[in-house]
Amino acid sequence: MVAELRRTPAELAELSARLGGAAGGEGWSAAEVLAHLAHFEVLAGARIRMVLTLDRPPLAAFEQEEFNRRFGDALDPAAALELFAINRRANCDLLERLEPADWDRIGLHVVRGEEPLAKTVAMLLRHDRDHLEQFRAAL
Repeated sequence: MVAELRRTPAELAELSARLGGAAGGEGWSAAEVLAHLAHFEVLAGARIRMVLTLDRPPLAAFEQEEFNRRFGDALDPAAALELFAINRRANCDLLERLEPADWDRIGLHVVRGEEPLAKTVAMLLRHDRDHLEQFRAAL
């Protein structure tokens, strides 16, 4: 999973070279998708670190459309890509150093309930794929 997560910044950089303002699959522009991924990677890193350092920590949820409304234009595309790449690299570096038992540590997501770290990371990968597809649709 970590190797695949590491590929996303390069995919985003390649797609960003063709960045346009058309709406994506959910009505988001490609720039909004990029900003969302950048902001979400910060949240993902916090979730990972909480699960690794606390006993069954609560994991905050958010409403994606409201998140986009508030933060979708908070970063220009170049800054969003840089923020995403820096945080993704730090998160992947951390994940690669985990012990096998770390992947079983539990966070308590307010919507999904008990969530082992392995599931959280798998969902992050799915989140990447979904938004990369949305990004492509907006180009």
